[in-house]
Amino acid sequence: IDGVKYDRELLELAEKSAKDGQVSVQKAEVLWEQAMDGGKVTDIERRTLQYALSTLKFTKPSAEYLRRMLENGSAEGQRGRIKVRWVWRKRKNSAFPAYPIVMPRKDHRFTLVLCHPLGWGGGFYLGCGALVEDFLSKSRLMRDHCKIVCPGGRTYKSWKMWFRYRGKDTCGTSECHAQLVNGKDFEQACEFVVDIVKSESDLLGSTSRIAVSGYSQGGCISQAVGLSLPYPVGLVISQRGMLMKHSMDEYTARGAAQKHRQRMLLTAGGRDDVYLPANQAEAKEWLIEQGMQVTFKLFEELNHGDHNKEEMAFIRSACTREFLKADSETKRSVQRMCSQEVVLQRAPSQLWAGQKRKPTPTAAAGSAASAAAASPRASAASGKR
Repeated sequence: IDGVKYDRELLELAEKSAKDGQVSVQKAEVLWEQAMDGGKVTDIERRTLQYALSTLKFTKPSAEYLRRMLENGSAEGQRGRIKVRWVWRKRKNSAFPAYPIVMPRKDHRFTLVLCHPLGWGGGFYLGCGALVEDFLSKSRLMRDHCKIVCPGGRTYKSWKMWFRYRGKDTCGTSECHAQLVNGKDFEQACEFVVDIVKSESDLLGSTSRIAVSGYSQGGCISQAVGLSLPYPVGLVISQRGMLMKHSMDEYTARGAAQKHRQRMLLTAGGRDDVYLPANQAEAKEWLIEQGMQVTFKLFEELNHGDHNKEEMAFIRSACTREFLKADSETKRSVQRMCSQEVVLQRAPSQLWAGQKRKPTPTAAAGSAASAAAASPRASAASGKR
C-alpha cells in the first residue's frame, strides 16, 4: 500500500474484525495472537497492526490493549491485575501452529489444556478478564503449580478452527450435534491434543494431574479427546461446547477394552442460541449411560460468547478440587510404598535364605554345642527345611 509492505492475511483479518463498526477487545486479542503465530511479531506484522490502528475504528479499550502489546510484547492486564505471561511452543513434525504456554511460578505439578473456540486461537484464554487471568489471580495452586497449555487449531480461509463442518449449518437447532464434520480434520485435531496430554502425563508421571477443557468448538474437541483417551484423566471440561454425533458414533464403535470412565464437567448457557442447552442436557444423559461421572451446570442468563465470572469460578473450583485429590492420592501412594519398604527392612531372616551370616562369638559357641548334640538325621532334615 503506497509502496509500504504489510501482512495481507493479518490486514484482511483486521478489516473483517471491523465490519461491525469497531474492533472489540476480544477481536484485538485475536489480531495479536495471529501476529504472534510464529512465536514472535515481525516488523511487517507490527507495521500492519499499527496501520490497522490508524485506519480502522477500535474501541478505546481495544486500542489501548493493542498499543500496549505492541510496546511491551507481553499480555499485561489493567493496572492492579495479575500479569499473564507465556512462552510459545511448536511441536515437531506437526501441521498445527505454535501455541502459548503459561508456566507455573513454582514447581510443575498439574497441567490444564485449553482448546479455543472457532475463530480465536489460544489467545482467547489469555486476554484481560478471560479464564487464565481468573485462574491465576484467584487460585494460588493454579498460579504456583499448574502449567496452562493453549493449543491452536489450523487456519482455514482465514478462520482458526479445529475442524470444518459439512453440509447444512444446523447451529442453533435441536440437530446441531448431528451436523456432519470433516472426519479427517476432527481426527487430526483429537490426535494433536491427545499427543499433548500424553507428553504432559509423561512429565508429571500421572494422568490424574491433567485436565482437558474446551470452549464452544473447543468443547466439542475436549469431549471427543476425553472419549478417545486410552486412560482416565483428572477432569474433562466442556464450556458451552457440544458432544457431536460423530464423537458418539466413534465411541460406540470402539471395543469395551478401549473405553475408560472419565470425570466430565459440562456447562451451558440458558440464552445460548448456538449450542442449545437442551442438546447439552441430552449429551449429559448419554455420557452417564456410557458410565461417565458427569457434572452439569446451566447458567440461565449466559449466552454463547461472553466470559462469565460465575462459570469461570465453577470451572476453577472443579479443577482445583480434582488436582488436590490427585495430589493427596499420590502422597498416600508414596506413604504406602514407604510402609512396604519398612516392612521389608524388618522382615524375618527368611529374606536372607541361602546367605551365610557371620555369627557372634556367643551365638557361635551355642551353635557348635547344638551341632555336636544333634544326630546326622536331624541335621539332614534341618538342611531340607
